[in-house]
Amino acid sequence: MVNLQLKMPALDPLNITRIYGVDAGLRYLCLETDLPNKSSFSSVKVELHKAKSDRQVKQFFQRKNNRSASRILIV
Repeated sequence: MVNLQLKMPALDPLNITRIYGVDAGLRYLCLETDLPNKSSFSSVKVELHKAKSDRQVKQFFQRKNNRSASRILIV
């Protein structure tokens, strides 16, 4: 475990324009909202789908085991 302490300047609540939040739950991964109450949610399903897709692409190129596939995996 790592403890970190930062000295932050005093915040004026009237100057805050955007708030981010992270949820440890299963429904939404993160939330972003701004002053006019425009909110956007990042769904866990979307992130899991992207991770699965990336994993499948990596497996495909690892099976090929040639020089060009290795170059793609590095990037």
